[in-house]
Parts: sequence; structure tokens; C-alpha cells
Amino acid sequence: MPVALTYPGVYIEEVPSGVRTITSVGTSITAFVDFFRQGPMDRAIEIFGMADFERVFGGFDDRSEASYAISQFFLNGGSSALVVRCATDDAASALAVASVTIGEFGAPATPALRVSAANAGLWGNTLRAEIDHRTADPATLFNLTVT
Repeated sequence: MPVALTYPGVYIEEVPSGVRTITSVGTSITAFVDFFRQGPMDRAIEIFGMADFERVFGGFDDRSEASYAISQFFLNGGSSALVVRCATDDAASALAVASVTIGEFGAPATPALRVSAANAGLWGNTLRAEIDHRTADPATLFNLTVT
């Protein structure tokens, strides 16, 4: 930048520095790591509100302090959080995923359909799968209801 004359005998010259500011970085994001009833294990999931938390991780649980902390975070204006489920409700089921095989046919048993929970934990034991043949063509079509 050229030298600017302000008063006789006083010269000011601005020298650009190599320091650059960090821009566009969110500062209202936090992370929560704890036991949650359901959800992906050992993986950070970004949520944007309690509705996301309830859908993915099952909502409040008396055994999880972080579930209440997440609620307070969003009630106090938090906009985004990373949540990591690192433990299950039963150590024996830490890696177990509830599943059922439906309709094994043939000499070497070949399953017609296998239904599995989305992730590990005892919560998967409460899932129910029901098949009925109340369709237009019961010989080839069926209804599958999962609750």
C-alpha cells in the first residue's frame, strides 16, 4: 500500500500480515457420548432437534444422563449436535441384532425372508413382523406389517 501523508514529517505505511481469520465456522455444535436405548453403535450421528433424537436414539432413558442433557441443549437454543451411542442396555447383546427368518423351504433350508432390527440392543426384541395374504392374488402376493 502506498505511503500516506498525514502531517508534515509523519508517514504511515500499512504492511499486510500473514494472519487470516477463520470464517463461517459454527460454534453452537456439541457432541454427546453415552448409553442410548437404540441407534447406530460407535458412530457420530448429527441431529437437529429432539424429534431427531427420539427417532434415531429412542428418546429419554432414566439410565442416560446425556438424553436429558441433549434436551436441555436444544431448549437453550442449540441448533445441531453430534450423538454417539457407545453402550447398550445389556453387555451380552452389545453386538447382537434381533432377527427372525421366515419360511425356510427345501432340503437345504433356504429362507424366504429375513427380518432384522436396524441396530444392536434389546430394543429390537420388541419388534413384531406379521404376514397376511389378504391381497388381490394370495397365491403370489402378501402383506408384511412391522411394528
